[in-house]
Amino acid sequence: MKTRNSLSKTPIRMIVLTWMIFTLSVFSAAAALAASASSIDRDSKAALDKLYQNTPGAKALADKAVAVLVFPSIVKGGFIIAGQFGDGALRKNGKTTGYYRSLAASYGFQAGVQAFGYVLFFMDDA
Repeated sequence: MKTRNSLSKTPIRMIVLTWMIFTLSVFSAAAALAASASSIDRDSKAALDKLYQNTPGAKALADKAVAVLVFPSIVKGGFIIAGQFGDGALRKNGKTTGYYRSLAASYGFQAGVQAFGYVLFFMDDA
């Protein structure tokens, strides 16, 4: 038998689940419009060049790294329920060796849209 508290939480869970499915389906549709490999490469190289110009230590770190994963633009947006999407490239020795996609959904007190870049330096193969 359900208690009164569990009955009152069920509609909220269904609303959150519905919004999360909706958000992910919208971003899945955006995947069909994803950038081509050449534009991801071009944008990744431009993002790295800008990072190296503005942060001198980043170039030294990249020279020691085994690989660098670059997401030149990740777009996040929503109201209460949010999603984010971006394409990136894994670069080794200055050349792209693979392509990756970042997808995420979240809920909570949030509103708005933002775009940001993201770079990960892998310092060893592990």
